[in-house]
Amino acid sequence: MATNQEQVNTIARKFGISLINMGIKFVQSAFAGLKPKEISFGDLKTYCVNAGLDIPTNQFDYKYYLVSWETWQMLLDLVILDKALYIGEKRDCDNFAFLISGLASFLTGLNTCGAALGFVYNRNTGAPIAGHYFNIIVCSDGKLYCYDVLNSNGWCQIEKGKPIIIENWEYKIKNITFF
Repeated sequence: MATNQEQVNTIARKFGISLINMGIKFVQSAFAGLKPKEISFGDLKTYCVNAGLDIPTNQFDYKYYLVSWETWQMLLDLVILDKALYIGEKRDCDNFAFLISGLASFLTGLNTCGAALGFVYNRNTGAPIAGHYFNIIVCSDGKLYCYDVLNSNGWCQIEKGKPIIIENWEYKIKNITFF
């Protein structure tokens, strides 16, 4: 016979899954009117190179869908990940970066929020901090943005020849995966 706690856990799981499913339907319908610009991977790679990111770029799709940075900012408001507790090796930067990319695609059909692997450095001293995963977003006007949910949900535009800085971290990107 199940204990009271097991029964409560079963009800909580069912209720939570039901809420998640309803939330997904609400969010998908709220962004159903998006009219993204469609480009090829070659065009996406060109946007990256033009922004100064001539680095390995992994492709998992043939077509990519772009919207404006203003639209992305509305989408990033959906990121409730700052409520999720960081747990090293279990729920850390790579998990957050891939989750944001996956949610963007799953909820809106946009696959131009890539997961980027790189290193972060102290912007004032240049001292290395760590290897790190974060996101690179490509927009319809060809501009790229670095977004890091673990750095105060900070972002900055990526411009050729300029350092990529959010708060006190400088980002050096080694590769990006778009899927």
